[in-house]
Amino acid sequence: MQARVRDSLVGPRLQAEPAWLRYGLAIGLLACTAFARTVLTPLIGGHSPLLPFVLPVLLTCYLCGRGPAWLIALASPVLCTLLFQDDFRWSDPLGWVAHVTFFVLLCAALVEILHRLQVTHRKLLDSEALLLEADRRKNEFLAMLAHELRNPLAPILNIAPILRTRAYEPSTVQQMSGVLQRQASHLARLIDDLLDVARITRDKIELQRQNLIAQDIVERALEVARPMFAERRQSVTVDAPSEPLRIDGDMVRITQVVGNLLTNAAKFSPDGARIHVAAARAADGQVQIRVRDEGAGIDAQILPHVFDLFVQGDQSLDRAQGGLGIGLTVAKRLIELHGGRIEVASAGPGRGSEFTITLPQGVLTERAPEEPLATPAAARRILVVDDNADAAMSLAVLLEMEGHEVVSVRDGAAALQELEHFDAQLVLLDIGLPGIDGYALADLIRQRGGASRPHLVALSGYAVGARDAQGGAVFDACLTKPLELARLTEVLARLPASQRGVLSR
Repeated sequence: MQARVRDSLVGPRLQAEPAWLRYGLAIGLLACTAFARTVLTPLIGGHSPLLPFVLPVLLTCYLCGRGPAWLIALASPVLCTLLFQDDFRWSDPLGWVAHVTFFVLLCAALVEILHRLQVTHRKLLDSEALLLEADRRKNEFLAMLAHELRNPLAPILNIAPILRTRAYEPSTVQQMSGVLQRQASHLARLIDDLLDVARITRDKIELQRQNLIAQDIVERALEVARPMFAERRQSVTVDAPSEPLRIDGDMVRITQVVGNLLTNAAKFSPDGARIHVAAARAADGQVQIRVRDEGAGIDAQILPHVFDLFVQGDQSLDRAQGGLGIGLTVAKRLIELHGGRIEVASAGPGRGSEFTITLPQGVLTERAPEEPLATPAAARRILVVDDNADAAMSLAVLLEMEGHEVVSVRDGAAALQELEHFDAQLVLLDIGLPGIDGYALADLIRQRGGASRPHLVALSGYAVGARDAQGGAVFDACLTKPLELARLTEVLARLPASQRGVLSR
């Protein structure tokens, strides 16, 4: 609506009125000016007969728009000639034409200046409205984020004094450990969502494309969502053809999108509801994955904006489902990066919703078999470099419990000194180090050379890459905090044979 108003070239006062009213008002202003000029003729005589008619031109442009203003600019000389310059137009026609031309050009310049000022003002008002709306959504999102972060933090802070008392049974320790793991995993998922939004807004998402099968993606996503389905006693039906539906895309990212849709369907559907998942080939040859639920549905006013950032249907802090409400924004961008699209349909609140993912058809070739991972060694020599003392200490203890020999240091200088006598096979290296940052330190370690150069793994809370700003390879792998032991096991399994030896005790 704002764009149509701005482009209609209509002034701010009568922008919603019909054309006949605006042109009628313009003619009325012209008539009033002519009457006033007639009344003032005995006082001002015949000097500058057209000058008073500049005023109705400007008023018409401001109130009624550029079109009516042009009408007044062209009609004013005719009216002035008929009423006030009857002798002049015949005695000096060339002078009168020059006078009228000057008047029309003057009015044209004034109309254009005023019109551009109006358009600029309208754009500023539109921009202000958009900024205020974005600021409102941001504030609501920050309030929601604080709420969601406090939920897992509360049990973690409650458990800390319990563990300090040492007056607990082994069963209590096991119970508390389960709570800590679940809440920490929830925090990690929230942070991952925030990082994905940051990567998307900065165009830092990199896809690892390969030849995929849509049925495999659906099955992997279902594995993630099945515990939630079981908890809420919800049934899931899958409809997919027997022939493989091939997609050229990133397995992790597409599975993330489908998993997000499935978990949303579970969260916003009542207990015992049915959720339907379908994979099929569209008429144009593309592959479609549909997720349909019987849940809360989407209001018609929210539906066009459901993929916008910081937009949620239920924004109250006491809502039961939780979540940051940014998953659909991430999902839309990830699918668009694959050259596809994601759409939503809903009959309204309480009538469920259906999300449809459409992806281009993949290459019709057989996938190369994956190489089996080497069995990880029982123990490795690992150097942890992290300026966060608590993070370094806890990670070192965790790795030692897995049987590794671990040394931790706080900065790059200490790491270089430690490597003089500690033959590390793997270096877990934080990026944001004081003094020498992680990229520079990794480069210094590489320059040391030798056959026993340690495997360098970046460990950071940022979305880092394996290469520095100049594009040179620095790290052998990149992991994000908090470190998942399963990911580290994969990295260890891919170490060169010379670095996979079991420690001698």
